[in-house]
Parts: sequence; C-alpha cells; structure tokens
Amino acid sequence: MAYQIPKSTVSTPELDYYASMLFQLPVKVQFCHHSTTSHAVHIAMDRIYEELNELKDSIIEKLIGCMGYRYKNLNMITLSNYSEAMNMQVAQEICQFAKKLMLWADKNEYPDINNLAQEYYGQGNQLSYLLTLK
Repeated sequence: MAYQIPKSTVSTPELDYYASMLFQLPVKVQFCHHSTTSHAVHIAMDRIYEELNELKDSIIEKLIGCMGYRYKNLNMITLSNYSEAMNMQVAQEICQFAKKLMLWADKNEYPDINNLAQEYYGQGNQLSYLLTLK
C-alpha cells in the first residue's frame, strides 16, 4: 500500500491564500523592477525577484507535503500606476506576509515552513536595505 500524506485540519482556503501571496509578491517585485527608471532599484528588484521565486517553489511544495492538499485557487492582483513609493511598500509587504506565515507555521507546528518564512522575511529586509543605495 502506498504512503498517504495525512490530511491536516487546516482548510484549503488557507493554502490558497498562502499560495496566492507567494505568487503575487514576486509579480509585484517584477512590476517595480520593470517600471523603475533607477538602475539601483532595477538591480535590487531583480535580485529579490529571483530569491522570492526560489523560496515560493520550496514553500509551496512543503505546504502541500505538510497539509496533504494542493492549492485550488490563486487570487491575483492587478498592478498599475507605478510610483517609486511602491518599491519600499513591496519590501514592507514581503516582511508582513513573512511574519504572518511564520506565525501560522508555528501554530501548525511546521518548523521547516517557519524557517523558509524567516528567509522570506530576510529578503524583505534585504530589499529595504538595497533600496537605500543610490
């Protein structure tokens, strides 16, 4: 008999939310990356975009493994009207989301996801720093 991944008591909408955010934030970073006229911001956003995409894949795979579900819906945002203020805003959003994911992972006793969420948080802080460079 094949091994069955145990089902979690956590609902699928939670997985949909976390998966959606993990897809949305790199898209927002890439939007800023392509919209800025600052070379320093362009390079910073490119670096963080790559890191977030790697973390996205790892986090989602581990979420599916822990929860025994696959996400069913991705709620994507529409982006428009770029301004330079969006750069720091996205860095803050990365940190806020990562904190939420860390707390959720702790509550559900998923230490590997918590560790990855901490890395995600670090990327938000790294971006905040890089945005101070000219």
